[in-house]
Amino acid sequence: MNTNKYLRLPANVLSTPVTSKLKAVLTFGFSDNLRFNKRLSLERLSYLALGDTLLSQFEVNPKKALNFLLDTQIGLLVIGKMLTPIEVGVVYQSDEDDCESDFPEVLEDEEDNEFTFTVSGRHRITGLLTWAYVNGIDPKDVILPVSVSYYPTWEDAALSVLAANGSRTMTPTEKLNVVKQSQQIDTQNINQLAESADSNKHAKEAFILMVSCPAVADKLTLQRNTVASVARAFITHLSRNHKGILTWFSNVEVLTTVGRLFVSSLESVLKTTIYTNVARYATTIGKEVFEHIDLSDVVDPSSVVVKATTQPSLEVEQQQHIEVLENEQQHQQQQSTNEQTVEPVSVAGGTTDEDLF
Repeated sequence: MNTNKYLRLPANVLSTPVTSKLKAVLTFGFSDNLRFNKRLSLERLSYLALGDTLLSQFEVNPKKALNFLLDTQIGLLVIGKMLTPIEVGVVYQSDEDDCESDFPEVLEDEEDNEFTFTVSGRHRITGLLTWAYVNGIDPKDVILPVSVSYYPTWEDAALSVLAANGSRTMTPTEKLNVVKQSQQIDTQNINQLAESADSNKHAKEAFILMVSCPAVADKLTLQRNTVASVARAFITHLSRNHKGILTWFSNVEVLTTVGRLFVSSLESVLKTTIYTNVARYATTIGKEVFEHIDLSDVVDPSSVVVKATTQPSLEVEQQQHIEVLENEQQHQQQQSTNEQTVEPVSVAGGTTDEDLF
């Protein structure tokens, strides 16, 4: 399980003045009106990363994490107390769990409970871990009040994240990502994104979510929100200059081809652009990315039709028949073993972003 993003904020955002402010305060309390039903260590809360990944939550914003600590009016280290509890969610996924006593417990010594996630508090957790690191404080020794909520499905869990964060500024892409998750669309599965592209609006959304996935963001060393902003500008120029192309995005081959072209072009543009702040100039860069792409092989309707309707050869049909028989045999063997497995998220088979970019 990857918990690196929770360890602390990177050194490049911890200037000398910021570090000094963090070191100036070594203790804090809790507001009198704070209500909670669990106490967990800061270390335990750092293990929520796996559940957060299943919900495809975006990266923590360093500025927001530091504002939680140092805001002049409500910063934890300024007023000396925590005003709201961190909320943890648990997806119990069992028809037999009909009362709270049967729900899975959030235990202090659990490090890999994939059914646990952060409903609200990722920036607070990151800020506190940064404060603890700067001061040499063991996260095990920082005990925090936590509110625990239980959800029967990951779809309900996604909606709870959206509702809990409604009071803060979520980017359009973050909101879109959570909404799609709540609609049982795995935003890391390109086949499912293509299936969701049943209108121009949904086609644009599918493209933006596909190219702003973690794999692409890591490759480009950009924030997912930044990639999404560039993608919005790109898709605007694409749809204006190539009428009807969005209607082909329901074809997974077309969607992934345009996605690869976008990523490749953006990678090239970033090497030569004069703009150091990609997020600020996302609209301009998105236009440049579009202008650097040759779409002649993609925007020919006949080529798309051929790709979508070409009949397989006899040899291919025979191979497909063999694969079907093998799959049926494997299915029968699995049924005979009577084994049951529980997965945290129901994901339809298909291509993932890591396979493509």
